[in-house]
Amino acid sequence: MNFTKPQRPPVRKRESRVLYVEDVMEMLGIGQTKAYQIIRDLNDEIEAAGYFRPLGGRVSETYFRERFYLGDANAIRKNTAKPANNPRKERAR
Repeated sequence: MNFTKPQRPPVRKRESRVLYVEDVMEMLGIGQTKAYQIIRDLNDEIEAAGYFRPLGGRVSETYFRERFYLGDANAIRKNTAKPANNPRKERAR
């Protein structure tokens, strides 16, 4: 009898949902010390809201984008970025 080992389906890589200090530095155009300070402040806010604190040097991509008004992380990831909604309405003159 000839038995063959069953093939496993290919493993799908999960996209990262966190930003590292290098990502924050690049996105905001700031130095490493300032990037760590921003990550620490954002993680403090996340913890104060009752969520688990992320590991040091990382921040949730979704929360980061919300706080810095950088748009929807999922839309950008799919390369179908939607224009940001402007909360200010133009006044009729």
